[in-house]
Amino acid sequence: MNSEEIAQYQYQLDQVNLALKSEPENSELLKLKTDLTEFITLTTTLIDQEVTLSPSKRSTSSVSPRNNSTPTTPTLTSLPTFTKPLQVGDSCLARWSGDGQFYQAQITAIGGGNQVFSVVFKVNEQNLKQKSWLAFASGSATAPGKRTTKVKRLVQPPINKKSIFATPENPEGKVGVVGSGKPMTQFQQRGKHIFDRD
Repeated sequence: MNSEEIAQYQYQLDQVNLALKSEPENSELLKLKTDLTEFITLTTTLIDQEVTLSPSKRSTSSVSPRNNSTPTTPTLTSLPTFTKPLQVGDSCLARWSGDGQFYQAQITAIGGGNQVFSVVFKVNEQNLKQKSWLAFASGSATAPGKRTTKVKRLVQPPINKKSIFATPENPEGKVGVVGSGKPMTQFQQRGKHIFDRD
């Protein structure tokens, strides 16, 4: 690490301090501030130790020209090392396999020579409540985390909108089957049947 990288971390620390002025009780910003200050102090002490132990190696590496046009990728030696080992119950950022992004998680188990960590992702309860309310308001009966496809039902128009039992406007109008092709039967007078006595 060189003084430019330390200056970048110092700039980040200044930005965090500005953000803390607007939100002094934000726990994430407070943690970030402590981490950055610890990292800056550790790197400066490391650089001081390297200078005192091997001044000849340090001077030859600083003489080599550096091309600023190509972006440099961080090497394994320039990554921050943690002084406190991770333990069960610690919070961390873990990569979710669903989208490859990092999310807040809590370590539940450590195995395989401290190389494999089992984590449980923290879910914001407010987001769950909001999603369940929106699902309820939209009329969906599914859980907020589950996605379902809505099936659109086609409404078929009725074949005949006119009912055969509807009474016509005309007071002498008849009710019955319309359009069958047969005329309406006429009313016949019913008479009494007279039997022969033979």
